[in-house]
Amino acid sequence: MGKFDRYPGEAQLVFPEQMIGTYYLVVPSGIVGKKNMSTDTLFYSITQTSVIIKDSSKTEVKPLSSNQVLSLVQNKYFVLSNKDNEDPDYWNCMVHVVDKKSLTIYPAVDESKNTDLKKFFKPKFLRLNNNNDSVFVYEMHDANFVQYVNKELKSNHSIKLKKLTSNTIN
Repeated sequence: MGKFDRYPGEAQLVFPEQMIGTYYLVVPSGIVGKKNMSTDTLFYSITQTSVIIKDSSKTEVKPLSSNQVLSLVQNKYFVLSNKDNEDPDYWNCMVHVVDKKSLTIYPAVDESKNTDLKKFFKPKFLRLNNNNDSVFVYEMHDANFVQYVNKELKSNHSIKLKKLTSNTIN
């Protein structure tokens, strides 16, 4: 994930009504590493103030907090940003786009062949990782973020989840 010096836009206290619901993704076994199962289903539930992620082995509740912020960027894009696991001074950002039947998540990924954060954001060298690859932090600007989403992010890797008709998961 790309690391940013701040999250974009203005923080929101709750998810918008149109996003609230339960979504699912059928994941091929090679992705989740379960050789004896052909698929696994991932459930992604959005409540007013949290995201609940559930698969066959665990359930994780992630409330909006100082470590996970929902923001609205230029009244156009909802972005869910999380503190980076390795470098908690920085943020990872994922655009969430919803329609009546699905939720599409666009993670801002660094070092991808398909996207180049350096075209849109000023990089700052942070450190070398365990593979001796450079790790950068990017200076967030809302206008640049919208350009990045429109020109690069939406045309590349995304996670598309289908909406369940019922809003509950067991």
